[in-house]
Amino acid sequence: REKGPEPTYLYIRKTVDNIKEKSGIDAKTSCTGKCSFCCHSNILVSHDEGIYIRTVVKQKGIIPNQDRVKKQRTSKDIHFKDISWQDKACSLLSDPDENGDRQCTIYEDRPIICRVHNSTEDPINCDRSEDDEKPVAELRVIALDAMMSASIISGGKPNSREPKLYSLHEFL
Repeated sequence: REKGPEPTYLYIRKTVDNIKEKSGIDAKTSCTGKCSFCCHSNILVSHDEGIYIRTVVKQKGIIPNQDRVKKQRTSKDIHFKDISWQDKACSLLSDPDENGDRQCTIYEDRPIICRVHNSTEDPINCDRSEDDEKPVAELRVIALDAMMSASIISGGKPNSREPKLYSLHEFL
C-alpha cells in the first residue's frame, strides 16, 4: 500500500483474470448479456476497490441507475431481501434492451467478486424474479476465492485495523 491502493487492487484483478484465462473457466460459463443472475445481489467490494470503481465511473461518464441506488441504500437487509429482485440489480447493470440483454456498464473494471462468480446455467434459468431463492449453478475455483480474500484484506480502509466489505452502492 506504499504506492496507494490502486496498484494492489489492479495486481489482484490482473491475477484473477490470469487464473481465469489459464483455467479456461470462461468457456464453461454462461455469463452473457442475457444472464445477470449474479448482478442481482448486494455487490460487495473492498474500500480500495470501491474508490477505484467510483473513479472509473466518473471518468467514463457512466450514470448509475439512481432508483436502484436509492432503494439499495434504504434497504435494511444485507441481502436486500426487503426489496424486489429487479431493484436488487447492481446500479451499474443496464436495463434490458429490446432483446432482453443487459450489460455491465463497467465490465472491464467490474469488481473482483463479479470476476470470481461464474454461472454455468442456461441464461434462461438466471431470471429469479419469480423465485428469489431459486439456486443457480456456479463454477467456483479455490484460487479465485483466495484472490478475492486477498483483495479484501489488502484493500481495507486506511488506518483501519480490520478488513471490511462495503456495498458498491455506497461509492456511487
